[in-house]
Amino acid sequence: AIRLARWVDGQRHAPGRSVSLEVDAVHALLARHHLSLAKLAPVADVWVGQALDLVPRLAEEFGAPGLGLAFMDHRGTKFHSDLALLERQNTVLPGFTHVCDNVLKPGAPLLLWLVVHRPTGLVATSWSMNEFAHWNSEDWMLVSGHDRRDGLGRTDVLARQQ
Repeated sequence: AIRLARWVDGQRHAPGRSVSLEVDAVHALLARHHLSLAKLAPVADVWVGQALDLVPRLAEEFGAPGLGLAFMDHRGTKFHSDLALLERQNTVLPGFTHVCDNVLKPGAPLLLWLVVHRPTGLVATSWSMNEFAHWNSEDWMLVSGHDRRDGLGRTDVLARQQ
């Protein structure tokens, strides 16, 4: 939360706000405390709950579309359905960037299939790197750029299959 808040705070030409979604209330309180200590609370917030419940709030509070970046670091098996939810709620801006951690382990096979087989509007690459604090364990990060003009494409199809 602090790294994203610092980045948002430094973007004077494109003001925005960093919102982190956290399932664990204790983790959210700690993150909020650190944001306060870093004097970044005015540009960042941490909401408690699941994406399914909180994504509609993004559109309500910031307007739709209003989301330029999503960083997902929770359950890889849900990345594709959370991305579809963001699109269905009309929260993503044209040029929206989507970053996912832990794509190899525990894995995000449906999201990887999606980015390979989506017909248009998606440019993606994966980066191999060592897992945090585990120098001998490889994991992938996926970075993709989306063009909202192509419609929902296969993202919505995959979400319905769940």
